[in-house]
Amino acid sequence: MGELKIEYNLETYKKVVKIIGFEDIEKFEKWLLFNRFGYLYNDRLLFELASELNEEVNDKTITFLIEGKYRKKYENHIRSGTYFSIWEDRDIFTRFVVDTIDFEKLKNLFSKHPPKYTEFEVFRGYYFYYSLGGELKKECRWDEVYISTLKAIEDTKGRIKPFLRALIALYTQEKPSLMLGYSLSKIQEKIIEIEGKVRNLTPVDYIALKAYKIYYKTGSRRYPEHALPVESIPPIEKALEDSK
Repeated sequence: MGELKIEYNLETYKKVVKIIGFEDIEKFEKWLLFNRFGYLYNDRLLFELASELNEEVNDKTITFLIEGKYRKKYENHIRSGTYFSIWEDRDIFTRFVVDTIDFEKLKNLFSKHPPKYTEFEVFRGYYFYYSLGGELKKECRWDEVYISTLKAIEDTKGRIKPFLRALIALYTQEKPSLMLGYSLSKIQEKIIEIEGKVRNLTPVDYIALKAYKIYYKTGSRRYPEHALPVESIPPIEKALEDSK
């Protein structure tokens, strides 16, 4: 873990983690790494990883799914290239992997199968740090996020503050989409609820948010969504509290 010079309150982060379906921050951040960098949707890789991890723990449910439901399909896929999917049980496999994998195996996964593309190329959580093309590290870079957020607030003359506050509030109250974002209309509703009036961002404000890596756009062209790097909510929240 990287040594932090600033103290951060974890209560909001814990609420977000629980809303999304986890009790443990470290396990949540492992799941978030799988989500952010595409491993969650690579059924073959997820199956192989679960099979490897299960050799050590012999989980009854996973053993049944591997040997009783998917082994033949997987072998046919390897042998002849037939379609392979664990879609029906992906959540079970994912939870097992997240619960079981240690840091060295997680680091090795990122080294052997490095992500090639992602909507947001950096991960700065409480337990893990990763930047696309680099090495997964067990350290916290929240101080960087805190400073970047203060600079973004200053550069936009505070215009981004209602937007960020609204997003953080949504994450603590309502489970986001699988892409971990919310529609602009939902964010605007929350801004009105908090501020008492509409506060829209300018195109320059969005550029600043992206440049300082405290926001990204997700979803689809038809249904765009807006998101924060969830793993960095505590330093973003503290910067909002500390800014003038």
